[in-house]
Amino acid sequence: MPAYKRQHYLPTVYLKQFSSDKSILSRKSRVWRTDENGSRIAPVESECRSDYFYSKKDPKSAETLFHGLENLYPSGVSKVRSEAEPNRDEHFSFMLMMFDLHLRNAAYENRTGSEGIEAYNVRVNLFKRELLLHRTEGEPSEDECLRCLRDHWRVRIVTAPTGIELLTSDNPSLWFTTRPNGGLHFAILPITPRFCAVAFDQRAVQAVSATTSDEERTILNLNQC
Repeated sequence: MPAYKRQHYLPTVYLKQFSSDKSILSRKSRVWRTDENGSRIAPVESECRSDYFYSKKDPKSAETLFHGLENLYPSGVSKVRSEAEPNRDEHFSFMLMMFDLHLRNAAYENRTGSEGIEAYNVRVNLFKRELLLHRTEGEPSEDECLRCLRDHWRVRIVTAPTGIELLTSDNPSLWFTTRPNGGLHFAILPITPRFCAVAFDQRAVQAVSATTSDEERTILNLNQC
């Protein structure tokens, strides 16, 4: 098989956290998959991927683009699993991951006439300019975006009640607005069956609890479905 042919829009480093295996989590770990055909167990590496999803012309560069963030993510999840407090950089990696997974999602139709990586780059630029910085023109700099995130956005890890599991999906990062005129005000991302990360713009939203109620857990799972 050609190198980098199978390209994941939901990376294995994320999906393996929902494995039912008791052994060390890896690409070979198995998850329960439920779709219109019923439920079955499948290896993580076989899910949420497509041949040359991002690029056939330069598949290595397309895949490498995501490796930096994906390499940061596991340390934060390990802290959460052990019920230790993630540090600032690990909290920040959760926020970036939930933005990135939404922008990478296969539900978006590619209308660029080019490869998937180009459509992804268009979505990233629109996100930075219009949803993050609330502009209609101009090219936002990385410094501007990072300053906005560090000044105004925060991350809270919330816990589901013991014995109650959170679901994930092939589109796990969900974005919400709190105002009629739209905009992005908070996002949620289940990170394990027990823990969910919430990123919020504190100018519009405040997180008030670190534990979900049964009703809130139901809402989270319904949104994933």
